[in-house]
Amino acid sequence: MENVFDNKKDLSVGMRVFSCAFGDEKVGGDAADGESSSSCTEELDNQVADENLIRYLFNEQINIKVGTVRFIGTLKNHPHPNKTFYGIEWDKKKDGKNFGDFNNDVYFYPLHLLTKEKTKRYYNLDDHTLGIPIERDKKLVGELGTCKELLKPCSFMPLEKIHVGLTFFQALHFRYTYFFTDSDLYVEDYQTKKTKRVQFSGITEARKYFQNFYQLTNITLNKYLIYTCGGDDKIMFHKLRSLSLCGNLISQWKDIFHIISLARELSYLNVSDNKMLKLNLESVQRVYPCGNLRDCHGGCQCGHDSEDKEGQHQESTIDAGGNPLICSHCMQDNLIRFEQIKELCIDNTMIEWEDVLILSFVFPNMETLSLKKNYLTRISMSDIDLVKSPVLLQYVQSGRREKGTPSETHNRFPLHCQAQQGEPTVGSYVSMDARENTPTNVVTTVGEENEGYIHTFMKLHKIVLNDNYLHDYEDLFSFIHQVKSIRAVFVKRNKFTDRDDLVTVAERVCSLTGKEDMRDKEVEQSVEDGGENPPHDRLQRIKEKFSHLKELLLDDNKIMNYKTLRDLFYIFYHLETLNYQKGKNNIKVKKDLRFILVAILPMLKTLNRSYINKNERINSERFFISLYQKDDVVRVFNEAVLGCRHSDRLESMHYEALQDQPSVETSKGMQSNLINITIIPEFINSKKYEIVKKKVNKHMNIKDLKYLCSRLYSVPLPKMQLFYTDENNPMCVEIVDSNSSLYTYGIDNNSKIKITMEQ
Repeated sequence: MENVFDNKKDLSVGMRVFSCAFGDEKVGGDAADGESSSSCTEELDNQVADENLIRYLFNEQINIKVGTVRFIGTLKNHPHPNKTFYGIEWDKKKDGKNFGDFNNDVYFYPLHLLTKEKTKRYYNLDDHTLGIPIERDKKLVGELGTCKELLKPCSFMPLEKIHVGLTFFQALHFRYTYFFTDSDLYVEDYQTKKTKRVQFSGITEARKYFQNFYQLTNITLNKYLIYTCGGDDKIMFHKLRSLSLCGNLISQWKDIFHIISLARELSYLNVSDNKMLKLNLESVQRVYPCGNLRDCHGGCQCGHDSEDKEGQHQESTIDAGGNPLICSHCMQDNLIRFEQIKELCIDNTMIEWEDVLILSFVFPNMETLSLKKNYLTRISMSDIDLVKSPVLLQYVQSGRREKGTPSETHNRFPLHCQAQQGEPTVGSYVSMDARENTPTNVVTTVGEENEGYIHTFMKLHKIVLNDNYLHDYEDLFSFIHQVKSIRAVFVKRNKFTDRDDLVTVAERVCSLTGKEDMRDKEVEQSVEDGGENPPHDRLQRIKEKFSHLKELLLDDNKIMNYKTLRDLFYIFYHLETLNYQKGKNNIKVKKDLRFILVAILPMLKTLNRSYINKNERINSERFFISLYQKDDVVRVFNEAVLGCRHSDRLESMHYEALQDQPSVETSKGMQSNLINITIIPEFINSKKYEIVKKKVNKHMNIKDLKYLCSRLYSVPLPKMQLFYTDENNPMCVEIVDSNSSLYTYGIDNNSKIKITMEQ
């Protein structure tokens, strides 16, 4: 690990770099104001830097600054006018000296900071200029500089003061083959100040195991300053299943794809906290053809097994230049696909949704996707402008050329080519950028792309969208409706607000998302003799279209109205796991909604990470029935939506015996079991509560009575004590056995139940 700073500094705009002052007490200032050091001093500085970089990689307290190159060139009115400087936008807002300007001349803008600030202002300050052009960025930078005097995210640095970090293979060797030397194995006793030698047991076996890092199943290289792949392509990771590269300097997706191509069994990939550049055609085009079977490490780099594709290799031909045989699958197109990846984490990478759609084609078997902290504002599944997305267009065309895949097994959504006035059409755009990579027998037109569907997110089960700026319910509904395989959606800490027409939006999404849905609608209307479906059937259809969603995390959004929650849970009626407003409750009336949500969601099993048992469900449903005509909050949740009420279903369940009686006399006999009881609170602050009279069944379980009292007066069940008395028995009798019934204790008509709390 010597001379790690000797990696070639071939810098370009968008690359990730770091700067440091290893050996100094404080990180150096803006190098644009300093003189270049002599060669001797520079060599000594590099030696100190190498030693301290090793200390940094061992998680010692060494300060570095990480940023993105935004500008390369000379500076006007600088003491060194011919010297090349690099404009850096630092990840931390206070690590720089300016806002990309020097002597009142603006050379670049801090794009990441502007993206974040625009998004925040759009929602928090009601500034609806999210899509402002670059000409207005200067005004925003001036406002930020005025409002926040200490906010300086940029610097101009000479080449010798910035570094490109390590390659993937350099980091691997350091992580798994570098060990302490004998001089490193001495420590000083802090009491006696004597030096002691440390001996490790089994160090030889550990070295032998980790030196064969290509045989490892799990590799973690977080915060190792990796900026590119590098290394030798002959090294293959035959057993690698999990790879974590969080917090590095990677910016090019082609480096990520190169690493994946070396690990045929890799299923989990985490590249969070790497600021990634936008995907382009160069990133997704296969650089190395698979060649013949013996030269490609047992298979082609597209991710297809050699055994499955052996027949295709044999059927392929040698090209005019005499190159080896090429896989017939690779002859269809030169777009990369990695079918081995099942779980992908790209949190805090500033990725755009368009690139997420492209990655859904690159990783067609992806089951779990995490997109936290990416400042996403939309997850639109329709009206994608292919004119401005040539990479996505290439995958669309490639997907249409594939044969033999059952369409019913895929998730599909329409991509519309929106050629605006003054913009080139899809055909002209492809001819400029991608036509040379498209087979001559494939012709793509705007009309053709509008007619059909493409396949994406074919096997996605879970998507994590926490800590973004999502706000459009139509986008959310469209995504869940189109991705039929989705089971869990996490949207914690987003910007979803109140909306009165959620059911209408959901119905529109279900009706206008494809020809198949339109055919279903025509069939339903034909059954009804051309008329519209009854409201109940319309709501039932909405429930069925979203029935595959089983888990929803909705904590800390901007929902303030109970009606929004009511409509939302009519749409997601088949939820089994739900989290809402954990921590601080933002609902305008601070009321425990647990029993309401348990009652209105019949398949709910876990609420706010708490399991719902059978008794709690029964008690919640009965309690909902008893309050929907009296309690204002419960009344809102029970309002009719397309002709349906929750109380209708609950009453039919809990009072089915009364409805099925063969005679009126038997029904009257059942009603004769109802008794009137008076519940009297007698505890501290009980004066603010009113005495409640209830009509209950005399065979009611004591558990249900306690649950009822707990809900009425907000008394914790473990501290609750119940006593009863009546006209014939003036003495209070404590109710102890929770498994008994009111009839067992002799509680009859006009009995009084007193509630106290244990001291």
